Amino acid sequence: RIGIMVGGALRCLGSGQRLRSKYGSGYQIEVGFVNPSDEEIILKSNEMLNAIGSQGVRGMHTEVTSKEVEAAFAALGKPTWHHRLVTDGGIVFDKEDRATLVNVVVWFLLEEKVEYLLSFFTANFGQIQVRERQINKVRVELSAFTDDGVTKRPLSSIFGTVEGNKNMLGVLDYSISQTSLEQIFN
Repeated sequence: RIGIMVGGALRCLGSGQRLRSKYGSGYQIEVGFVNPSDEEIILKSNEMLNAIGSQGVRGMHTEVTSKEVEAAFAALGKPTWHHRLVTDGGIVFDKEDRATLVNVVVWFLLEEKVEYLLSFFTANFGQIQVRERQINKVRVELSAFTDDGVTKRPLSSIFGTVEGNKNMLGVLDYSISQTSLEQIFN
């Protein structure tokens, strides 16, 4: 038995499973992505170099400025991604405001996978909440109930949906679990 105390008063008592079922809001899905292939990196590098109007021969390992990256993202239809890249993308521009093109491209390709996965989850499971993001991992929470709010979503249907589409989504590995007691009561 587990007891949860808040402000010195016992608020609930029961087994871990009972407390998760009664107070938990749903399931957590953690997804790890397949790293982009060399071919994908080369193609996207060329697209970005063309988008910034690069002159001369420049390869994937060339350095690009923050302004060039911003222009490339805008040309590729992702004008807000530059802000994402510099604030939480993990790509660091040096003191001359440069980064290696290959690092920017890998981030971009993984970000495309994350966006696609999130839209896929929303289309299949309704409202989701992103709980954690890393460059090649994401953890989301989804309701234990279907969109009608009454019917309980079977765990098997979530596994079936993810497993049936994991290659299309670029998923390397994933786990699905109930929300933990720590996540519920913190």
